[in-house]
Amino acid sequence: MDRAAVDAGGLSLRKAIDEYLEPFDVFTEEREFLATALLGESESLKIDKDGRVVLSEKIKAHTGITEAVVFVGHGYKFQIWEPEKYEIFKADAAKQAMALRASLSARRKALREAGSGGAA
Repeated sequence: MDRAAVDAGGLSLRKAIDEYLEPFDVFTEEREFLATALLGESESLKIDKDGRVVLSEKIKAHTGITEAVVFVGHGYKFQIWEPEKYEIFKADAAKQAMALRASLSARRKALREAGSGGAA
């Protein structure tokens, strides 16, 4: 949605989106905005006779894909990226993941210390 990549994943991705939208009342603006962003622009990927994914012009324009692609697995979904854009994102993601890991470790340590009354 907010990256130059395509999220794909069939029913598992659709289920995750539905679960994400579930807490929002059906007729609220918040749900309408999110549903439009997450579902309103969705497309079914086309597969050619040789089993290759055929991307629409709209997807190619959004991602900047011209010839080569990178598929990135995320468990319940995968992403399709233009290779150079993915390398830039991957470098940033590695930095962000390290910072998140350090923050999580610090929070876990603080919780352990609080649970033990601060005694060493």
